[in-house]
Amino acid sequence: MTRNPAKHPAIPSRRHWGLLGAAFAVLVAASVLLIAQTAQYFSFDFRFAFFLERPFLTTDRVWAACFYMHVAGGILCLATAPLLLWNGLARGHQGLHRALGRIHAVAALGWVGPTGLYLAPFAKGGAAGQLGFLLLGLWFVATSGLGIVAIRRRDLRAHVAWMVRSYALILSALSFRILHRVLHELGVAATTNYVASTWASLVLAIVSGEVLGRRLASTWREPALVPAAIP
Repeated sequence: MTRNPAKHPAIPSRRHWGLLGAAFAVLVAASVLLIAQTAQYFSFDFRFAFFLERPFLTTDRVWAACFYMHVAGGILCLATAPLLLWNGLARGHQGLHRALGRIHAVAALGWVGPTGLYLAPFAKGGAAGQLGFLLLGLWFVATSGLGIVAIRRRDLRAHVAWMVRSYALILSALSFRILHRVLHELGVAATTNYVASTWASLVLAIVSGEVLGRRLASTWREPALVPAAIP
């Protein structure tokens, strides 16, 4: 009798666990860095360079509300993503996984996604920069939404793949900052730097999310995830 690989996945190798552990460590480190940096905005101090460059936006209540919701939602996504990814948590604490999954879903599709799409037209870098952030927002909503649809359909491997893609897009905020700093030190003009960093971080997030998502999903053991994170 032929064994169905979809129902009887192969036992993960040490390489698989090494990949998962490395991905988890990177995600935790990147998440902590981003949370520490973005949480500073809740000092409500408009002397940050981000605000000083466009002071007219700070008087726009709708923009300000969307900005702070975007930051708060991003922090929630960053805080929950490592725990949701970790195989041991999903297998041993299903109730906690479901609860964190709901929080992450609300933060991603209720806060980060919609506010990001609203803020995109106000981004720096002209049309090129704004388009980059718009595509980032659209793909983030799509990957998060498809990840939720997958778990509701009990398609665990698709759920893993889509949520890893979603996580990678969140972490593009860190790669953007790194690239922007490097290009600044190299003397690249401000506008060119901003646009190049935006698009480079977007491409990096899409490619890395696709590669890592497919890799983890292909070797993920079905019992490792809860039957339905969002019943």
